[in-house]
Amino acid sequence: MMSKTLAEKIGISEVSFSALANGKSNNLETLAKAAQCLGVPLWQLFVDPSEVIAQANQCEERQETRCPHCGKLLHITIR
Repeated sequence: MMSKTLAEKIGISEVSFSALANGKSNNLETLAKAAQCLGVPLWQLFVDPSEVIAQANQCEERQETRCPHCGKLLHITIR
């Protein structure tokens, strides 16, 4: 989605969107609106997709993962 389009959908200017995208603004309400428009959970705006994939691949081998909310290590038992 183009930044201009996303800015319009969440009701902010392109300048404000640029500040948000570049980490110069951290308005949680605006970030939540952006995540909703993109169809992703809010936390996903703060991680590189390659990190999520790498973590998932690593966890498959060890059968554990970290909670995306608190970071606590979770052990998985597959039955």
